[in-house]
Amino acid sequence: SASGEQASEAHLAALESQADTRTSLTEHFLSQLNMTKIPPAEYELCEKLIYNMDATGYHFLAPVSLLDKKNKSHTIGLLEKCMERIQQFDPPGVCVKNMEESLFVQAKQKGNAPVLALFILDGKLNYLDPPKIERISAKIKKHLADQQDMIGLTEASLRYTDFQLTDEAIEEALQFIRTLDPFPARDFSTTETHYVAADVFVEKTDSKGNEIPKEGTLIRDSEISLIV
Repeated sequence: SASGEQASEAHLAALESQADTRTSLTEHFLSQLNMTKIPPAEYELCEKLIYNMDATGYHFLAPVSLLDKKNKSHTIGLLEKCMERIQQFDPPGVCVKNMEESLFVQAKQKGNAPVLALFILDGKLNYLDPPKIERISAKIKKHLADQQDMIGLTEASLRYTDFQLTDEAIEEALQFIRTLDPFPARDFSTTETHYVAADVFVEKTDSKGNEIPKEGTLIRDSEISLIV
């Protein structure tokens, strides 16, 4: 009914207007960083990386832009070390560039990821669309064949290719990937502004409902009508 819909909208508006009392992702990671004993240069860069994360845990700016060119200790190696450190904080899977990297970081940290799952998550998540075993198998076989024809299988390309491409192995990889959290930062507050929806609107009129008095005009309380 119309009244039921109106009540539902009012309830939703009330929920949205409530303050978010959860700890922010930034506060949560800074508290973990403050409990870590690391050199000042590493702490400074880790802090920059934390402030560079949005509400989803992804980078705002490219991490390399956070390096201070005037500081000789700010190297690519230190940056990678700092990112890896933050990625190991709770929850895992943040301080990354996108969801695919988040899943890959989570998989590596679990320590029991099937090699085929790591292979898929290392830049080949689109192979799961559609998530049909025969289609996934065909895409992986084509990828390996293309790599072999173009440049040969280098040490880097062999990193996660030590697997048997069977239907069972693909299903095992799919089951493992489903255990990962695509939104690890969902339980933390955001910095969004919540707007309060008014339950009562007050309109100033005279006793006969004539035009609203101009600013500065004196009116009596009895001449104020409520429109609910």
